[in-house]
Amino acid sequence: MWPIWAKGLLVLAIILLLRGWRVPTLTELRLREGALTLVGDRVQILETPGRVIRLGPWLAMQTPQGWVHLFEDQASRSQLQPVYQWLWVNRVK
Repeated sequence: MWPIWAKGLLVLAIILLLRGWRVPTLTELRLREGALTLVGDRVQILETPGRVIRLGPWLAMQTPQGWVHLFEDQASRSQLQPVYQWLWVNRVK
């Protein structure tokens, strides 16, 4: 068992670490010359997609630098249709 002061210190450390954390989201998504450019906290260029989770209007893509999320209020389905097609055509079987 941990002493009470150690548990309190652990809870405080977790709260301080999670306070500044946020879900990585995209600000811009470009599809050019067979590569997908993701602009968010950093710029990433994907030539082949990693893992993709798509549940309704929510999309999550695994990139070499971590998961990137795209939510319903960031783009409409018609704007994302070329991206969905690119993800489907370039998927690894």
